[in-house]
This record gives sequence, C-alpha cells and structure tokens, in this order.
Amino acid sequence: SQKEICRACIQTPGCQWCSKTIKGPAMCLGINENLSSICISEKDVVLENPFNTLRIIANEPLSEKDSDLPIEKIIQLHPQKVKLQLRRGVSQKIDVSFRQAIDYPVDLYYLMDLSKSMEDDKESVANLGNKMAEVLQKHTRQVRLGFGSFVDKVVLPFVDMSPQKLREPCSGCARPYAFRNDLPLNDNPDSFKSKVSEVAISGNLDSPEGGLEALLQVMRCWDYVGWTNYSR
Repeated sequence: SQKEICRACIQTPGCQWCSKTIKGPAMCLGINENLSSICISEKDVVLENPFNTLRIIANEPLSEKDSDLPIEKIIQLHPQKVKLQLRRGVSQKIDVSFRQAIDYPVDLYYLMDLSKSMEDDKESVANLGNKMAEVLQKHTRQVRLGFGSFVDKVVLPFVDMSPQKLREPCSGCARPYAFRNDLPLNDNPDSFKSKVSEVAISGNLDSPEGGLEALLQVMRCWDYVGWTNYSR
C-alpha cells in the first residue's frame, strides 16, 4: 500500500499496519495478505487492525403499551444508550426495538418565517392549528402546540439599520428581529390560531432569512419554549 504512516493506513478500509516487516521498515498491508511471510512475529512488533466495537450502556426492557407508569418512566426504545468506537469507512449495524405507548405526549412547535414574502401564508398556518391537533389526537390525547417566528439578524447587511427602517422596514410592518417565542407549548389549539393571526409581518434586505439561528434558539431554550425530556 502507498500509506506510509500508521494513522493513514488504518483509516483505509481493508488495510492493517505492521510496525516491523521482514524487509525492515513498517508497512501498510492488505487484510488478505499472508502476514507470516511479511510481518515479523515478535513481542515488540505491533499489528494495528482496529475493528468496530459496540458496548451497550443502558438496555432497560420496553414498557407495556397500556403501562400506568408515570410518563417520564415509560420506555419505548431499547437499547437506550450505546457506546460506539468506529473505524473510518466501516459500517456498524445496531439492532433497536420500539414499542409505542398509549397516550404518550406529543409536542409540535411551528417555526415560521415572518418576513414580508410570507404574508400570504400566515393565515393558512393559523388555520392549521386545530387541524393539526385533530390529527394528532387520533394517536394521543396529550398534544401541545407552540409557535415561534423569525425574520433576520438585526445588523447590516441583513436589515436596513437606519432608524426609520428599523421602526418600520416596510409599510405596516413590525420591527425586524432574529427570533421570537410567540407561543410556548400548550394544550389549547385555539391559542395557536389566535397567536399566529395576531403576529405582525416584518422585513429585511437580503433573500435568505435567519432560519438557522432561530432553529438553534428553539432547540436550546428548553424552559423558554416548554420542551420536556419525555415527549415526542
């Protein structure tokens, strides 16, 4: 093999590293080569051919579908935690089992772009609240909906920083903002519709909006949004 160092060799699938060969220097060898005729068999000679390892850390049994355990103690997936050590380019199969519990809580947070171009879609989203709840309630009675919005970073070149444009970036528009948690997760579908209907459209300068930053805020701000560790 043309791999001249151990690290490069063992990062190549199908290769192994012999630290001392009959010819003298270390060498990268194919796993199908006859090692006894190439690699010296001595105590201080290292043969590096790492394999994937899988260690199960937590593997509690699945709960029954109609379990009366508290929600936070219901187990729907096992194993729950594994530790993997993987060789580059080598796949690893993991067997998992899932059993859905009855009435397991579902949280749905809708994050929307409220820049001017989305004005026509806002009312459509508002009307989706009750429909989404009805569909989800066919599977569980514990449904919560939330709503957040974003426009863009309030700095140049994303928005116009002149005082007038910051106050009203477009006709009838609200001040721009990066992210706003308009409605934390709750179990009242009507509040979703009313909140989406009342939020104001805003504006920015460039075509892309700050969706990634808003998404990060939604994922990280657990208490602010109302996420729990046990809902889907």
